Amino acid sequence: MSLYTTEKKICEAAFPRHKGSTVSTSLRLNVVYHKYKTTTVLAENDIKINLVFVHGTGMNKAVWKYHINKLFQLAKSKGWPLDLVISIDAIQLGDSAILNKGKLGWLYHWADGAKDINSVIRHEQGTTGDYIQDDYHKNVAIGHSIGGHQVLVASFYEPELYAAVVPIEAVVYSNPAYTQKFIKVFGKLSGLILDTFDLIGDVNMYFKELSFYRNTNPEILDDFLKEEIYVVEEGEAESLEIKYKTKCSRENQMVSYISSAISLTHAMALLPLLKNRVYHIVGTEATWNPPESVSWIRDNIDSKLITAIDLPGEHLLNIENPDQMVDTIGGIIDKESEHYKRALETSPFSRGKDTEKSVEQNLNNLLTGDVLNVDYFEVSLGPETKKSKL
Repeated sequence: MSLYTTEKKICEAAFPRHKGSTVSTSLRLNVVYHKYKTTTVLAENDIKINLVFVHGTGMNKAVWKYHINKLFQLAKSKGWPLDLVISIDAIQLGDSAILNKGKLGWLYHWADGAKDINSVIRHEQGTTGDYIQDDYHKNVAIGHSIGGHQVLVASFYEPELYAAVVPIEAVVYSNPAYTQKFIKVFGKLSGLILDTFDLIGDVNMYFKELSFYRNTNPEILDDFLKEEIYVVEEGEAESLEIKYKTKCSRENQMVSYISSAISLTHAMALLPLLKNRVYHIVGTEATWNPPESVSWIRDNIDSKLITAIDLPGEHLLNIENPDQMVDTIGGIIDKESEHYKRALETSPFSRGKDTEKSVEQNLNNLLTGDVLNVDYFEVSLGPETKKSKL
C-alpha cells in the first residue's frame, strides 16, 4: 500500500494582479497543483504537519516529487504526523502555463506568485477543510530560488497561514549597481534557452548534457521532463511535423527572470516585518545571488525568528543533492514539532482546557490594562515587551 495518495487540482490564481501580468486586467488565471495525503491513520491529538512546496523559475511541481516521497517514508519511520503536502505550478510554468496560455502579459511580479500560494491554501481550506493553521495543524512552506522569495512574501501577507517558512537559495536581495548588468546577462541567457525540439533524443541531450539541469539527480530530472514535455503537430495537414515542447516557454522563463528587477526591492522591505520562523538555507558554493545577499537577508529578519543553514552545494542544491535536502527538511520538522508541543502546553485553545475561562481572563486583563498578560497581544512597553505566542 502506498504511503500517500496523489491528486491533481486546480484553483483560481490571485486577483487582481499587477498591470502587465495579463493581456487584460479583467482576466482570471489558474494554478495547478498536486495534493498528497498520507494513508497512515493519525491520532486525533497529533499535531499534524502540512507542507507546501514551491519550485524555481523554469521548473515545475514535479521537481519536488522525490523529496515528497522520501519525506513520507521518513515520517513513517520516525513517527511524524505528516498529513498533507502540496506542490504548486506557478502560473506561467508547468500545467498552469498550459491553462493560462494566451492570457499572460509581459510582466510577472513575484509578489503575485506569493499571493497565488496563499490562494491555493485558502482554496483547500474553503473546499476541503484542509490546511487549517491552528494548535493541531501546522503549515510549513518550502520554496527554492524565486519560490524561496515567494514563501517569504506569502508569509508576510498572511502570517496566520503558516507556522514556518523554508526559503532555499532564495532570490531576495537586490543591489541597484547590479541591475543593469543582470538584465544584460539575462538577455544573453535568452539565446541559450530552448523550448522546442525535433526529436525526443534532442530533449534528453539538451536537458541532461547541456543545460542548467545537467547535474540534477537523474530521478528528479526524469520526473521533471515527464511532466514538462508535450507533443504538438505543426504545419499543414499534408505535411505535419511532430515537435516536442516544454510547457514553460522561453518567453515566460525570461519574463520571470527579468521581472526580478521590479520584485526584489519589494521583498527586501518586508523582511524586517516577518512574523513566522524562517529557516534560511543556502549553498556554500552558490553564486547565483550576490555574495553579500546571505548576510543581508539574515541580518534583516528578526534574530528570534531566523535560523541559518549552510549546506554544501550550489544554487540547485535541492535537486542536485536531494537526499541532503530531505535530511535537512527532516531536521527542521523535528525542531518545529518540538516547538509545537511546547506551544500547545500554554495555548488557551488546546483540547481539554476551559476556553470560556481563557476568553474571560484575557478580556479582563485587556480591559484592566494588564496587556502583558493578554495572550497573543503584541505590544512594546519600553524595556518590558510582550510578544505574541508563535
